[in-house]
Amino acid sequence: MRRRRPWEEERERDPAPQRRPDPAALLARELTAPARRLESVEAAQRAFGNHAVTRMLARDENPKLEKQRTAPPPRQPLRAGREVDAIFDTSPYFRDLVGAKLKKLTLDKAMKIDDEARFKTAWVDYAKRSHNPVTQKNYTEQEALDFLAKKGLRAFQDEDRGEIHIRKARADLGTQLHEGLHLFAHDSWKRRVAMNYAANEGVTEWFTRKIGPEVEVERDDNSFLREYTSATHLVAAADESVVASAYFEGDIAGLKRKIDGRRPNGAGTWERWLGFLRDEDFKSANKLLTTGL
Repeated sequence: MRRRRPWEEERERDPAPQRRPDPAALLARELTAPARRLESVEAAQRAFGNHAVTRMLARDENPKLEKQRTAPPPRQPLRAGREVDAIFDTSPYFRDLVGAKLKKLTLDKAMKIDDEARFKTAWVDYAKRSHNPVTQKNYTEQEALDFLAKKGLRAFQDEDRGEIHIRKARADLGTQLHEGLHLFAHDSWKRRVAMNYAANEGVTEWFTRKIGPEVEVERDDNSFLREYTSATHLVAAADESVVASAYFEGDIAGLKRKIDGRRPNGAGTWERWLGFLRDEDFKSANKLLTTGL
């Protein structure tokens, strides 16, 4: 007797083979009912394998399964300094949080809205008087220009002269709120020996995002997102009022006590958190405040 090949045995067991399903049929509009859709998917998996079906479903045109694209938040136009002053003066959030404790400063004269040439000149002048953390010396003119080109700077505060420079071509009202908060921060908070760049920017951005909705400002992901995320963990661990007292009144010692006292063996947690941020190790900083490790 002639030995039959495997494919002949297969055909004999199924003399009338069914038509293999077309994977493209999985996208048919009439297969919106879950039961029918599941039946079709299972049939295609048996015929073609999981990988082929997965690739086809990745092109699924079912509107319910499509990832919706979100438009970037609209940019609120720049305001004159006195208008930004009015936002802070009338803010329900800041009235309830710090009230009369907010420093009585005015942005009307301090806030400069610069064109590109004026902003560049002001930035280089300021940077040459400022510490470059990379070289541990003041910026050179070339380093200042390189930083400006690389970082796409929107604004900066010249503490020596009490000025805030806003880059007209790139900034919006959110930028002005953020920089205005830097001006209102207590001098003790702004000292580099007490607070590093990432911690300062993160908490400033946290307060910016609290006041922003009052004037329809929605910040984008380019606005200190990593620093802001770490600040949210700080606020959750210490309480909003404690962070506000440190930021606006200079009670950094109170914030330190709160963070270090959260756990029996928590001494040094505050300094460790600052150290992680100084090294831009945001993952470890966040884990420290959430798990204590």
